[in-house]
Parts: sequence; C-alpha cells; structure tokens
Amino acid sequence: MINPAKSIRVGTMVSASKGGADKRIGQIADMGFESFEPFFWQTTNGQDLAELGKRSLDAIGDRDITISTLGMFGNPLETTDIDLQTLQGWKDCIDNAHHFGATCIAGFTGRVRNKPLTDSLPRYKEIWSELAKRAADKGVKIAFENCAMDGNWATGDWNIAHNPDAWELIFNETPDDHIGLEWEPCHQMVYLIEPLPQIRKWAKKIFHVHGKDATIRWDVIKEHGIFGKEKFVFMRTPGFGDSNWTDIISELRLAGWSGSIDIEGWHDPVYRDELEMTGQVYALNHLKHAGAAISSSIRFDDIVAGEEESPASDRITTKEENYGYPQVCNDRRFGAGRRFALRPCCQGRRCHLDPLVAGQGHPAGTEPCQGIQRPEQRHQDRVSSDPVRRRRHRGHARLCDRPGS
Repeated sequence: MINPAKSIRVGTMVSASKGGADKRIGQIADMGFESFEPFFWQTTNGQDLAELGKRSLDAIGDRDITISTLGMFGNPLETTDIDLQTLQGWKDCIDNAHHFGATCIAGFTGRVRNKPLTDSLPRYKEIWSELAKRAADKGVKIAFENCAMDGNWATGDWNIAHNPDAWELIFNETPDDHIGLEWEPCHQMVYLIEPLPQIRKWAKKIFHVHGKDATIRWDVIKEHGIFGKEKFVFMRTPGFGDSNWTDIISELRLAGWSGSIDIEGWHDPVYRDELEMTGQVYALNHLKHAGAAISSSIRFDDIVAGEEESPASDRITTKEENYGYPQVCNDRRFGAGRRFALRPCCQGRRCHLDPLVAGQGHPAGTEPCQGIQRPEQRHQDRVSSDPVRRRRHRGHARLCDRPGS
C-alpha cells in the first residue's frame, strides 16, 4: 500500500541534453525536492544513458528522492536529422529507464509540420504503435505533454496532444493503457480552457504532472482581444499564477492519483535567470502546502477543529524555543487550523517558523532571516466565525498578515 504522505511528490526538471544532469541533481538535492525529471531536448547527444542513470542515483544517495519520469522532447514524426535523433532518443530512454528507476517517459507526440492536426494521425499511429510495444515490453509508460508549442488545430511544428479533442483522437489510434498524458494546467489556460474539470475526466490517463501555472490578463483580453499587440497570458511558476493548486491536488487525490509533480521552470517572466531557483523553491513549498506533501510529523491532535482552548499538556512551554502558545492560521495554503510554534530564526540560514517561508513576520526578539522572501498574496480564507479560532487568529495575525485576516 502506498503511504499517503508520499503518494504525491514535488520535484523539478533537470536538463540532461548537454550532460551533467547528475551533477545538477547533486547540487540541488538538499533543497527539499522529492523527485527529479531529467529531460532531453531533441537529442541525447549520444550519452550513455545507463551510466547517466547510475550517476544520477549515486548523486541522490540515500535521500528519499525518486526519478519516476524521463523527458524526451522533440518531433519524432518527421524525418530530418534532428527529428530522427529525437526518435532514437525515445527508444534509448525507454530501453534505459530502469537505470534511473523511472517507469515513465514523457514528451511530445510530434507533428507533420504545418499541416492540420488530423493529417498527423496516420504517421502518429505508425510511430507510436511501435514505441508503445517497445515500452510495454520494458514495463514503461508513455506520457504526452499537453503543450501546443504555439501550434493549433490548423498548423504547428511539434505536438498534437495539446487539447482534449486531440486526446480523443490519439487515444483512439493507440488505445494502449500505458499511453497517457503529462498534464499541467498552464497549457490549457493559455488557450482559455478550464483545466480543473479535465482531472475528473482524464485522471486515469494522467501519468505525470508538470508544476507550471499561468496568469491570464483578462483586462487585456477585454480591451485588445487575444490576437492584439498586448500579451494576454504569462506562463508562471506555481504559486505566482491563477491556479488553485489546493483544488488541483485535491482532485488528483480524489481520483486516486499518485506520482510526481515536477516543476517546469524557465518560463516565469519575473522569477527567471538569477531568480530562477528563488521561484522554484517558492513553488516547491507552495505545492507542498497545497496538499502535495503531508508531513509525517503532523498528528491528529495537531488539527484544530474549532474546539475549546487546548489543554495545558498540548502547549509548548520551553522559553528558549517558544514565544507564546501555538497559534492557528486559517490560510489554507499553509494548512488551515494547524498550530505553529514560534521559534527563533537561525539568523539567515533556515527559518524555523515552520511551515512559513523565511522572512515572514518573525516575532519580537528574533533575528531577521535572510532566506527566500514570500511575496504578498491574497488571503484565500476568512477568519472562522468561531470565537475561539478568531481569538487565536488575532494572536497569529503578525504571522499571517494577509488582507482580510
């Protein structure tokens, strides 16, 4: 039986095309990521994937981190040299997935370039029927990312698995149970498709999830439309976009889904370049707080359900580690109703206001933390009408500090 606390992991993608993926994994393995998705862009560049898999696992060591999915992105349906390298890359990833401990290979379907989507279906069936058999023999799943790569129904260069109508077509051509989706809300939102209901319908076909979001600028759409000069949507790192990841993860759990949500960075217009990992670590914590990760230290008696004041035995009284009774926050992104022990900050290396991110409303007498700063966001819940919770929340307001607290 899968431990519910580990049934959904949060990780990130690691570029493997130019070599050094194992070194990158080693560099960021202690930042809190629970999984990695090494990925290749169009070609593996002739790397020995069996050896790369061994080095990647060695870099992880005895940490509780998995590699469930490898990425191979390109156009395997066309026949130029680089496209043939992509096709060979798919074969190599399928054959060597077990060296990484991976059970899924993800990427684009490919597309017959500059043709209507349906013109690609015969070539799709030819290529993917063969790859599906190869994957089945190796016990590997195939997942198509739902990314249009700026294509549409009429034309495109890379991928036809970018919308639900297309999914119906491709799964009809390849009805294999081990062919599915690498899903994310962002790629639906950029085409103004509501992503959440898709989980309810397609959960059994979702094999892997990318952590990526989008911000839709409805004011721009109302004034300029979607084909004007003004950009109407931005791809965002989770936590900075419009998606409610608490609802997304809840729907995944309701469907019995388990697997990894690997953050796809490098798209956010703000948190990029020198701020890339700032954004990714924020996204990591945002997704964990949204319900992807359940700390094994949380006990039933840590959940406050509007009961009377906790008995004295539940209170933390060590003066050196506590600046008052545990308080309660009603912001569901941090786990509404959970108590937070107020502890001194460690002066710049790691904040002990668990699970708040460094820099947020430290109690009087503590040193300011120099860690990652959490941007202000809307308070998504209001204080409970229960007088006990309201009294507790007032005591915690310096930490929560959200409009509407």
